[in-house]
Amino acid sequence: MSVTDQQPAGEHPAGGDPREALQDRIAADSLTTRRDYLRIVTTVSGGLAIGGIGVAAGILHRHGDGEEGKAPEPKRIAGGLPPGESIAFRYPGEEDRAVAVRLDDGTLVGYSAVCTHLACAVLWRKDRG
Repeated sequence: MSVTDQQPAGEHPAGGDPREALQDRIAADSLTTRRDYLRIVTTVSGGLAIGGIGVAAGILHRHGDGEEGKAPEPKRIAGGLPPGESIAFRYPGEEDRAVAVRLDDGTLVGYSAVCTHLACAVLWRKDRG
């Protein structure tokens, strides 16, 4: 008889106690013991703690961290940018996309050209501001 088959009413396997049969099914269904579960939780927690300590101590570097705290080199990209126009460039690193926009009042602003939600490209649209 498989686990999904129903036992006819009033019958118990080998004529035993139904509580014993239930305990046998529970024991057969449990794939992970308490000791195994605690071992898994301890291993995962330890790995997360070691990784967090590594980042906090500066051993592991995050994306965008400069070399030894140095500021990135400034770029001249928008000297002749007319009001209402934009220009794409890479800053602070070569893998980081950005866009500079000269607003109608002459103010120059810069934005990341990467969406924070899904990391898709963000384009400047003059008609939407």
